[in-house]
Amino acid sequence: MVWLSRKSKGVAMIEINAEKTEVNLSATMLQLYASQYIKCANEFIHDGFSPVYYSLYCKAIELGLKAIHLETKTIEQIPSDYGHDIKNSYDGLEESSKTLGPHEYAELTKASEIYNAKGFEYCRVKDSVQTFTNFPDFRVLRKIAEQFVEKNI
Repeated sequence: MVWLSRKSKGVAMIEINAEKTEVNLSATMLQLYASQYIKCANEFIHDGFSPVYYSLYCKAIELGLKAIHLETKTIEQIPSDYGHDIKNSYDGLEESSKTLGPHEYAELTKASEIYNAKGFEYCRVKDSVQTFTNFPDFRVLRKIAEQFVEKNI
């Protein structure tokens, strides 16, 4: 409610009484950050192979999934429920939000195992010896990340 009150020393006084409105800025911010991780990864790919863009896509997936979880959970619940485990976070979605096909889910599972072990951040001898053949397809990761991040941000 807005109303104009009496003048006080030549200045009109306006009183504004508003109802409490809750806005979930956390989900919006997570979506924004996730979209920025995707942009960085897309630029980085042009430099050739690197585990960095895998890490960036996984971070975008993690934040995109957390933003979806914020529709039904509080910001305090999500870290304790899912941590940084993107497979577990995906598995925790409501059925209507689970949109990955079998191949995409398999690649997410591969990515999650490496991401949880910080394998995209630290050089692991096992990955080098296998010439990174255990890594997921980065094109599939990009598709998954874009699927969970609003494009209009």
